[in-house]
Amino acid sequence: IKERAVKMNMALPSMHRFTSAGLMDQARLDREALRVMGDLKLRPLDIEKTIGTLSGGNQQKVIIGRWVAADANVFLFDEPTRGIDIGAKSEIYHLIEKLAQAGKAIVVVSSEMTEIMRISDRVLVMREGRITKELTGSAITEENIARYAIKDIDQTA
Repeated sequence: IKERAVKMNMALPSMHRFTSAGLMDQARLDREALRVMGDLKLRPLDIEKTIGTLSGGNQQKVIIGRWVAADANVFLFDEPTRGIDIGAKSEIYHLIEKLAQAGKAIVVVSSEMTEIMRISDRVLVMREGRITKELTGSAITEENIARYAIKDIDQTA
């Protein structure tokens, strides 16, 4: 919610952790927001700022922070770096890798070939809403992804 502070945006999915008898524990929320946003390298680290005043990369970090704070086990990233600068992209990739190393399940939907190849252990190539090929390891190449993205579905059987 662009008009709300970073800390409130971060707390949305886990509001129950910061309330008791209907009252918000501001000190606890502030501590958790500073911890999570610090770990995600939000710059500047100002949890009172409204999310709408942040850069695109920092807005993405706040959204990721929502689910980090909620201790989610599965993360779905849909075009996670669209519209952000190269430096912010690198930071988002690092965050995704860090979540995967922590044992979290990561699903990334991306139309950027370099992004797919950089952060994926396994790629499901789709065409017209159907999976045409599963690629792993060294088979994750631009050539293979392109080949199966344009291949007729009935040819993959």
